[in-house]
Amino acid sequence: NPVYLPQEVAYDGGQKPGTIVIDTTQNFLYLVEKNGKARRYGVGTGKPGFEWSGTHKITNKRVWPDWRPPAEMIKREAAKGRYLPTYLAGGMENPLGARALYIGTTDYRI
Repeated sequence: NPVYLPQEVAYDGGQKPGTIVIDTTQNFLYLVEKNGKARRYGVGTGKPGFEWSGTHKITNKRVWPDWRPPAEMIKREAAKGRYLPTYLAGGMENPLGARALYIGTTDYRI
């Protein structure tokens, strides 16, 4: 759907430029810019029951980040017959993708 492609949009959320805002109901990430504008990106925001909201700082940035699925996820997926690795190095098969922004001390990433 083209609506989820990156685009510049009008934005009046009141945050200062450089702030990242995620609208989990619409699946958009906004990078607030100057003069009432933002760069908008379509994003996945997780499954029901795994929602997060609040304010945090970006505490880390990684290129081709490693992924260690939580034990709960490994168990849940195994019950469905899907077996996850306990560790997956960064790369094309890694669900985190090429870059990750770590949100505070949470397990959530952008």
